[in-house]
Amino acid sequence: MSKKPQLSLLAVGVSVATLLLASTSSFAAAAYKGENYKGEAMPPCPVETMLKDGFYVGAQVGYDMYRIKNDADFIDFFGNEFSIDPTVSANGWAGGLFVGYGKYWDTFYLGGEIFANGSGAKADWDGTFTDIFGNTFDIDTDVKIKSEYGVSLLPGYKVNNNSLVYVRVGYNWARIDADVDATSTFFPFTFTDSGDNNKTLHGWSGGLGIETLIVDNFSVRTEYTYTKYNHSDNGFDHVTDNQFMLALLYHFA
Repeated sequence: MSKKPQLSLLAVGVSVATLLLASTSSFAAAAYKGENYKGEAMPPCPVETMLKDGFYVGAQVGYDMYRIKNDADFIDFFGNEFSIDPTVSANGWAGGLFVGYGKYWDTFYLGGEIFANGSGAKADWDGTFTDIFGNTFDIDTDVKIKSEYGVSLLPGYKVNNNSLVYVRVGYNWARIDADVDATSTFFPFTFTDSGDNNKTLHGWSGGLGIETLIVDNFSVRTEYTYTKYNHSDNGFDHVTDNQFMLALLYHFA
């Protein structure tokens, strides 16, 4: 009779140990499956985002501020030649498309790009001149920027995974049209003359920009560019453009 309680206690101990081992094994299995004690899936690890290498395309919109010195020559009724050279400010919205390729080396960046813009920059200049005989000359000049295109290199520095600061060094072309109407009055006669001055100018450009990742393969950038165009004989002289642009880019990588 004295040995029965000892057998009962031994049986209880074995049962408790078995339950503890089973519980421990179940918890370990749940942990191995990546589940918590309620059986819920653990949240995924966040994916790090960064600006991409490779080819990209984009669309941009901005504002052009041209300064143009327009040289025009006229001959009056008596065969006298005179010229005018007003400096006008042609301002307006601009926008277009571009395509490029970029590569990162740690924090250093180098890209190449071509673009084509349409421009609404224009100016209207009116002037009146009177000679020593009281004869008058009325000049009306309308200047319009029709299009812009160019190629550029973009060296830059990656501030962090989402931000890039770069400079633009390139060569641009611009199509400029000017319509000039001249009215000369030699009392009691009035004479009119008109002419078109259409040129494609070209010159070096330089600028500074910032690009920032917004989501996945999309980024935005803001940029300022200055272009100084060449001189054209009997036409436009001292032509410059200050341009501000905002762009949306899609990276294919």
